[in-house]
Amino acid sequence: MRPAEPAHGDPSSGRPGPEPQAVHRPGRRVEPGTTKNPRPLAQGEYGAHTHGRPSGGVVSALALAGHSLTDGIAIGLAFQVSHTVGFGVALAVIGHDFADGLNTVSLLLTNRNSRRQVFKYLALDALTPLAGAALTLFIHVPDNGLLIYLGVFAGFLLYIGASDVLPEAHAKHPSAATVALTVAGAAAMYIVISLLP
Repeated sequence: MRPAEPAHGDPSSGRPGPEPQAVHRPGRRVEPGTTKNPRPLAQGEYGAHTHGRPSGGVVSALALAGHSLTDGIAIGLAFQVSHTVGFGVALAVIGHDFADGLNTVSLLLTNRNSRRQVFKYLALDALTPLAGAALTLFIHVPDNGLLIYLGVFAGFLLYIGASDVLPEAHAKHPSAATVALTVAGAAAMYIVISLLP
């Protein structure tokens, strides 16, 4: 009967054996060739990779629905200022809410939710701006309060666009098409604003 080869190969034969592998457990690492208790992971090391739970997707979808509710409130309050401001804010929010719908679906599917759950929360995300706008029928905000609210709302969107969205798009996809689409978006905004009554 042939003796078993050592785990790291036979040094006398000059043949290397299979390379020992570290065993990963969530938050711990077992060194190769040891039976010791696993040590905590050092900075830069990663444990087992798993996707989230369905509840994580639901929490994210509810947060986006809450965000959409505030979008609807912004539309309603903008119409209290004037029809021109209301249409402008409504167009901006509608364009922006398409991305919210995509985010809702992505987060739910990534966290292993069923299609039924996805459609339920997508419908919620689509209806909450209407609910937010309807709420403003019962709320009257003084003109100086509206100016502050709409200014903060617009400034927040501009800040996110200028600090995160545009730099990220140009860093990951630096091309003539990215620049052209950025310019086209600015031109579309100018045309929409100039066409408003």
